[in-house]
Amino acid sequence: MSDEEKDELRQNLISRGYTSLLEYDELAAIGITLFGTIEAASLFGLKPNELFERNIRICARTGIEAVYDAKAVTYGLLLSDFIIKHVPDKQVVVIDPFLGSGNFLYSMAKYTKGYAAFGFDNSHPVYELVVANYAKLNFNAHVFFDDYANVSERVRPFDRTNLKNEMFVIGIAPPWGNGFDFKTGLNLNKTTPPCKHLIETYTKQFADLPIVFVIPLPEKVHEESLTELLSMASFYQIFYKGTRTAVLILTP
Repeated sequence: MSDEEKDELRQNLISRGYTSLLEYDELAAIGITLFGTIEAASLFGLKPNELFERNIRICARTGIEAVYDAKAVTYGLLLSDFIIKHVPDKQVVVIDPFLGSGNFLYSMAKYTKGYAAFGFDNSHPVYELVVANYAKLNFNAHVFFDDYANVSERVRPFDRTNLKNEMFVIGIAPPWGNGFDFKTGLNLNKTTPPCKHLIETYTKQFADLPIVFVIPLPEKVHEESLTELLSMASFYQIFYKGTRTAVLILTP
């Protein structure tokens, strides 16, 4: 499939918004289009047919930008390796300000053995789907129907008295929207909101606490926007897995 045809599929699903659910054949088409196989469109460790058997659904708008297992598992493993190598004594709290499918938070929490998980989405249909899906998966997370700007005020009241040496891992995966096409890749300054703004926001909100940002990267990234993000870091590392999966781990 050409880049133009992929972009057409992407725009079609985006236009359907957050109230239209993906059907099985559409999820299968995403797997084939993005990764080459139907099974690659797995979520929560479940293949597409298993998701539908358990009535675990996602909406069309989320579906085209979801962090599927084909990448989410790798991100989780790379993050786990990073923590073991650099901060093995930390108790991890994971946060996803843009839940979408919920799979990015699920994978970060699973592979880091996170002490607690917090997820946010300002779309009520997405929020309701994630809550329902997590219940079917028996995944215990604090999920809020709220805006990304309110993360700190929601997380800070959480009882952390049992955390002796905490570290907050914040996933930065906002909607790509017009910031992405298959030919030129992702412009990190044109996501909704821009990744730079998010890093600035959470660096201020968690200024008194240790934080690490985890940013999924597609195969192609706008170099200038990536360079600008890296300039904000006191430490960063880009982990590559093959040619199609990369993740940026950054500390402010």
